[in-house]
Amino acid sequence: MIGLLLLSPNERNKKLGRIIHEEIKKYALSQGADTFQIGLVEENIKGRKFWDSLGYQQVKSTTINMGNKENNLDILRLILK
Repeated sequence: MIGLLLLSPNERNKKLGRIIHEEIKKYALSQGADTFQIGLVEENIKGRKFWDSLGYQQVKSTTINMGNKENNLDILRLILK
């Protein structure tokens, strides 16, 4: 489970997220992992485009409470190869 991958706005759109993800993926594979899973707030359109571009697929939707707000959360999964 990837809990949080957050880059400073000044560092976005430089392929750094892809590079970091690839290194985490290599490590996870070396440790025997076969999938990654993330939770993504539905309204995070840019984040969704990023994860989709890496091959993540939505497996379910749920809701979570964050503060006083209920948010729709998409659960995405990537099969590691």
